[in-house]
Amino acid sequence: MAYRTAEFAKLTGVTVRTLQYYDRCGLLAPSQVTEAGHRLYERSDLVRLQQVLTLKWMGFSLKAIKAILDDPTYDLQTSLAIQEAAIRNEVERLRTVADLIGRVQEQARQMTAETVDTEMIRAIIQQIVQTDPGRWIEEYFSEAARAGLQTRWLAYSPQQIAEVEQAWAKLFEAFDQHLDDPPDSPPVQKLAAEMNRLVEMFTGGDPEVEAGMLQMEADAQHGKLPAKLAQHMPYEGVPQKRRALMQSALNIYRQRQKSAGKQTG
Repeated sequence: MAYRTAEFAKLTGVTVRTLQYYDRCGLLAPSQVTEAGHRLYERSDLVRLQQVLTLKWMGFSLKAIKAILDDPTYDLQTSLAIQEAAIRNEVERLRTVADLIGRVQEQARQMTAETVDTEMIRAIIQQIVQTDPGRWIEEYFSEAARAGLQTRWLAYSPQQIAEVEQAWAKLFEAFDQHLDDPPDSPPVQKLAAEMNRLVEMFTGGDPEVEAGMLQMEADAQHGKLPAKLAQHMPYEGVPQKRRALMQSALNIYRQRQKSAGKQTG
């Protein structure tokens, strides 16, 4: 079936003005335009609109959403799974807030604002101000860098993210076995190759994203990262000697790869 703009707006509950705006910015264009100039939406447009609205609710900017949905590697099934997980987490968080507020309400019947349980109030505040998925990266990356980063983020399932974190943990342990070895030695360079692979999974090879990642590392070392972000930060709490070896080894590995590329070119 095909729907005119007003019909599609009524079907979805989205205003005509919003649909027109999404059309103008290239985020959601109608699938058909008749010879008479009528703009018609189809069922595929309904799916795209759902993706736009859910990603927007998750905290992504419209520019980032467009980059995500237009990316050739974008996978609808993976995206829906991530959205489901995010919404379930939010529902659970709101349920926790509601329970806490209910308990405070019970206390408030017999206490004043000065005598109510401060730990419970603090827990409510922490739940309310909890950072939404994806928003923390605004402090470290530009709009263009965030779009690419968020696209890659959607491509990974929670299980894959956990596997990457485990890979970093194993890499740290392996580097600890070679702290007294030179960074250009074969075993350390083998570890550097794995480190480069993991870094590029996050950065996509974008120098700007890596610069933001290095700033995150610096903040992690000085305890400036939010708790929710710090728990997923690979470099957080890494001893100085290991950090120095890893960075030196990575620099040497990349320089060798660059030189090898020039020779073959």
